[in-house]
Amino acid sequence: MKASDFINLHQAENVIQAVGFSDLMGWPIRDHLEMNCEEMEIPGRFPDFLTEFFKLAGNWLAYRGVPLLYVYSWEVGRIKGIHVHVLLHIPDRVRRDFKAKSKKWAESLGATIDKTSVHMKEPSRYRDGINRWNAIKGRLRYILKGIDPDIDGVTQAVRRGDELTGEKGPLGIQPAFQGRIYWNRCRASQNLGPSARLRGPKQQKCLIENRLRKAALRPQSPSNKTNLSEFNSPDANPVKASISVPDGSKTTVVVGDKYSPAHNSSLSEEP
Repeated sequence: MKASDFINLHQAENVIQAVGFSDLMGWPIRDHLEMNCEEMEIPGRFPDFLTEFFKLAGNWLAYRGVPLLYVYSWEVGRIKGIHVHVLLHIPDRVRRDFKAKSKKWAESLGATIDKTSVHMKEPSRYRDGINRWNAIKGRLRYILKGIDPDIDGVTQAVRRGDELTGEKGPLGIQPAFQGRIYWNRCRASQNLGPSARLRGPKQQKCLIENRLRKAALRPQSPSNKTNLSEFNSPDANPVKASISVPDGSKTTVVVGDKYSPAHNSSLSEEP
């Protein structure tokens, strides 16, 4: 993988369009998860850690009838070191549990966890009308600040001391150098990628919901029992998910201790 010093225009456009497409499907991306990988002393390659983290998160969300939809951007901070910003769709009903689980998933993958190593910020609030995307636009500008300041029409490059930065351009991004990355710097989940967007929001949503239905109905494998122990307690309540199927009808799936999701490659990142 070729090293990169900046986010290129194609990557920035892909992330922006992916967030808009997710909202058109009725699954707005509101949450901001930041993981300081260097601080966590993760064994192995950081991008491999993120891939495994997404697998755990995707299985857990699918079990609750929620698709894994995300965009991310890697940065190298002067103080934080190598860290990743992930914007993703987390419904209110599972946000608190997801926040707690995210730290456990990172720890299960060999990370050393403290209060700041895995941090989930307050969700963005979507407004009505023409101002609907104002809040998420601000977060997109923040995670895309590593964009190449020399891109024509995006910014005007400005050198201040030893730093290459720039003035805000049409995208409204204030560029700043975010270090050199030796893997994919900025990306969207496959279910929000270019191929998915070509299908249109209605068809893609139907496809995702059908996959969620199949995942919820698949018999539980022994390897998932420990990860789903919260559903095996006497006090646990089954989770019901109403899911549309291709013929236009809806099916209510009861997810309890007899069912669990299977890993779905469609929920993984772009190849």
